[in-house]
Amino acid sequence: MRRLALALIFAAAPAWANDSTAELDNNGLRLLHEPDIAMASEDLSISDKAVHIVYEFVNHGASDKVVTLAFPMPDITGGVDANVGLPSTDSSDPFHFRVSADGVPAGVHLEAAAFVGATDVTARLKAMHVPLMPFAKGAGEALDHQPTLEKPKLVKEGLAAEEQYASKPDGPMEKHLTPLWTWRAAYVWRQNFPAGRPVRLLQDYAPSVGGTAGTQVGHAGWRASEDGRTYLARYCIDGDFEASVKRAAAAAHAEYSPFTEERINYVLRTGANWAGPIGRFHLTVDKGAPNTLISFCGEGVRKLDATRFEMSASDFTPKDDLHILILTPLAR
Repeated sequence: MRRLALALIFAAAPAWANDSTAELDNNGLRLLHEPDIAMASEDLSISDKAVHIVYEFVNHGASDKVVTLAFPMPDITGGVDANVGLPSTDSSDPFHFRVSADGVPAGVHLEAAAFVGATDVTARLKAMHVPLMPFAKGAGEALDHQPTLEKPKLVKEGLAAEEQYASKPDGPMEKHLTPLWTWRAAYVWRQNFPAGRPVRLLQDYAPSVGGTAGTQVGHAGWRASEDGRTYLARYCIDGDFEASVKRAAAAAHAEYSPFTEERINYVLRTGANWAGPIGRFHLTVDKGAPNTLISFCGEGVRKLDATRFEMSASDFTPKDDLHILILTPLAR
């Protein structure tokens, strides 16, 4: 089962920065090629607190089918300066993932493994009683508790890096080991799709939210910079959005953009893996508070209320993933 789950995982490559938290790609539901099962509808709701999805599937085949479904997690790699937006440091369920089928909880389990490059180090870490997720609570401490003679081997094998810092305020400088391996995982379960009868799946989890203490949007020359061009394309930032940022800066008498930044990614293109297009697609994005600013790419997006935006499509084949930028005003 592990090989099946891990074969379906989408690998993310987030960039790190000292003053920011990197967002991970929140992936879509996947299955092995099954041409008879179609996604009749997908209703996706996203905020910085929760992702809620209602799927309806139909098996157009002549017989019932039981298939393996997987919800892959992004690759999570440790590092000395790595800082990633994880909802939880609980390695058994870091994204608080829940799914039910027609109102009945699915038998979901997390399949996980650890790698250094292409080398599977899962058994090695388990033998040392080290959590497989590098950012899990206690992972670094478990490495520090390894026998003294083993520690240089862990560094040489690429499992860990050695750092020096004080464990307590005003305490002495000490040597510590930091995890370097990559965690690969997927929530996996077996799902029955009766012939000709719709199956309704409800899925909830906490997203990975990246953040930065400030934002480059609105700064002089930002549009011409490499990062600025990336932001313009990824989040479809328009003139009204930029003008709102500049007005806020003028009102605050600030030379900088007076906002903190949140970023959320969702992999929509996995919806193209099913039989045919998604029959009915509906997206709701909640920016959280009326005074925040939000930008994301979409066709026919309309405002529902002070914080929520929606878009709908029929016979939808996703060609791009969803990237959401939320700017929150700094407290005065």
